Amino acid sequence: MAILGFILLVVMFFVMIAVNKAHKDETGVNMPSRNAMRNIRRTARRKGISQQQAYDNWLRRKQRSPGT
Repeated sequence: MAILGFILLVVMFFVMIAVNKAHKDETGVNMPSRNAMRNIRRTARRKGISQQQAYDNWLRRKQRSPGT
């Protein structure tokens, strides 16, 4: 059972790498971290906008920043 858990852990690690790479290829920036997603949701609630609009604002800001 421990071997199966380890295999699933490794597979999940590679899936997350692939998802991050696809996001970076599409947008030019890495996926938001869990903390960044929490801030995006909080911003959406505070401003009264959808999470998609808050994410789009976050993405535009990240794409403009020179450190990406």
